[in-house]
Amino acid sequence: MKKVLQLGFPIGLIALSTASFNANADIRFNGFASIVAGQTLSDNESYLGYDNDLSFKNESIFALQAMSDLGDGLSATAQIVAQGNENFDTKFSWAYISYEASDYTTVRAGRLRIPFYLYSDYLDVGYAYPWVRPAGAMYSLPFNNYDGISVVHNKLIGEWDFSFNFMFGELSDTFFKTTSPTEGSLNNMYGLATSFSREWFSGYFTYIAGEINIPVAGIESFASLAQALGASQSAADELRIDGDTGTFIGAGFNIDYENWSIIAEYSESNTDDSILQEADKGGYISFGYRVNEKTMPFIMFETFETPANSSIAAAMPGTVIPALGTAYDGIPVNIATQAIVDATNRDEYTATSVGVRYNFHPSAAFKVQYTSVDNDYNDAWDADSIAFAVDVVF
Repeated sequence: MKKVLQLGFPIGLIALSTASFNANADIRFNGFASIVAGQTLSDNESYLGYDNDLSFKNESIFALQAMSDLGDGLSATAQIVAQGNENFDTKFSWAYISYEASDYTTVRAGRLRIPFYLYSDYLDVGYAYPWVRPAGAMYSLPFNNYDGISVVHNKLIGEWDFSFNFMFGELSDTFFKTTSPTEGSLNNMYGLATSFSREWFSGYFTYIAGEINIPVAGIESFASLAQALGASQSAADELRIDGDTGTFIGAGFNIDYENWSIIAEYSESNTDDSILQEADKGGYISFGYRVNEKTMPFIMFETFETPANSSIAAAMPGTVIPALGTAYDGIPVNIATQAIVDATNRDEYTATSVGVRYNFHPSAAFKVQYTSVDNDYNDAWDADSIAFAVDVVF
């Protein structure tokens, strides 16, 4: 239990059933679920879809994973997930085949989890970590899965266990879901995630890059308008998200020493030559202490920043936008550009969470977490919230 709670590896998952269809194909089912209730503590605040009314829907999730061992090192895995914030509509979050090329190397192909974070493989499994949810300042990207291939190689170097995950693929998803929902894609995505561990210490480092295409209608039309009013082609293209290179760098560690748990992660993501070009910087550190085998109080500090970006607006002309029925009529192009950049990117906040996890059953945990968000960019985004969760694995 201690390893499940602190290291985030849900080795306690219990097979629901095993069905043999033939001598070479066994199917094993595992599952997990989280029932989460939460709300903000003031009428005029919102956080993660919560308001002042208690909701059981925003973060609740049910999932079932099936794995078939086909023999000779070949297997197939699929994971079906139903999330409350998507009206519990089911979808395949994982669907891939694996082949053990050697005792140390596994090749996977299909729909896989992008290895961004410490808890990427267990992101939806609330039972795997001490909090109600991972830190939003770190786990902030709006996509988690990709279609492609992965080669995982494990190696013992001295007394350290290393794992190298080489990945390549693409993804299609809906971006800017809460503001301007747009179908977009990341193409030619590649990366390396390296994890390492020894005794009570584990860590990781990740680098991922890809080509981003998100043709947001409002940005596309404004870029065309700016060009018609005197902006150069290159200045207008600085606004568009069309084939621009995006990068993600992440690192973290987990210390599980005696009764103490210390977990920290930090990341930077950047997109060249687009409205998203300034770096997002986010991270957290969490301290937990096992009072006994079942109870762990914790505290977590988060920080997130997207620096102000004035370079795009500086390249735009000061021509006043004529009366065209847009929201920017009568405003100079450069000032309107800065407003769009800020609305799309700008944010800076800190958050503090305190809570406790109680393992009331070998396969279930109850958690409560209070979170206070202090937004330095927009005070209207400040919020205090509380959440309760029951996480189970089966």
